[in-house]
Amino acid sequence: MSGVFFGLGLTGIAGGQFLYITGAYILPADIASAFQPLIPVWTTLIAIATCTEKMPSLCMLHSWAKIIGVFVATGGAVRLALAGYEPEAEQIGVHVSKQAVGYLCLVMETMLGAMYYIIQKKFVYQVEDCKIFSTITPSLNSPSNTGKWKEYPMAMTGYAYLFGCVYEGLFCLYFVVTGQFDAFHLPRQSVPALVYAVFMTSAFCYFLISWSNKYLPSSVMTAFWPVQVVTTAVTAYVLLGDTLTPTQLLSASVIIAGLAMVIYSNRVDEKISKTGEGGIRLDSCYGHHKSNGS
Repeated sequence: MSGVFFGLGLTGIAGGQFLYITGAYILPADIASAFQPLIPVWTTLIAIATCTEKMPSLCMLHSWAKIIGVFVATGGAVRLALAGYEPEAEQIGVHVSKQAVGYLCLVMETMLGAMYYIIQKKFVYQVEDCKIFSTITPSLNSPSNTGKWKEYPMAMTGYAYLFGCVYEGLFCLYFVVTGQFDAFHLPRQSVPALVYAVFMTSAFCYFLISWSNKYLPSSVMTAFWPVQVVTTAVTAYVLLGDTLTPTQLLSASVIIAGLAMVIYSNRVDEKISKTGEGGIRLDSCYGHHKSNGS
């Protein structure tokens, strides 16, 4: 089971955060935020590729609703994050190769985030729709290894964080070896923000993600990710007095519409799994079925 926690700590905790911070350091924060809605797209693709979720039936209306909804919500979040964005003068002069490194870090960070949810779903909660990977890694799928952890999402998150902290501590050795001890200086005024970031936006949110990932398909759970962009815009409007532009309002509406499509698809899937009935088959598939049977 230590191999699972090794993967969780490396992907979702240490590797993902390190790549995001690096990307946000090189590129503007707006660009870094605009990349985050890619996580549900990667999650859906990886979930299907690893048999964690079934390939959506292209003959069913609700399957198309899920596919389109994920991309619609992602596109709306990207548009909202970039609404009104103007590159700063110092960012315009950033060398192209350095920008490429920043973009690469953000793409890898979103992919690692998606892998975090899939590793958790497959090897801790033991959800799969085919037997390919269970025969390749039988020890990881053994109930004796994962049975107790899937009942305690908080404990599982804590152990994943323990592994992640070890990796992040190893990253800090670079500053020790190079003698850059100023990197460990913490201004007093930043302590409240750091405490909030550690306990609320990091540890507590990761627990909520683990708990949600237990009961929802990973693709559906991450489809809510673009909502954070809407929440940021609304919070800035309420607390900072930022004005919401028509573009931002339209983008937020697009995100909500895409999310509604994903929720609808998940509800239909649940009904089909329980009763064996439900969903709307497309007319084109009826015609294709008849032509094959004639």
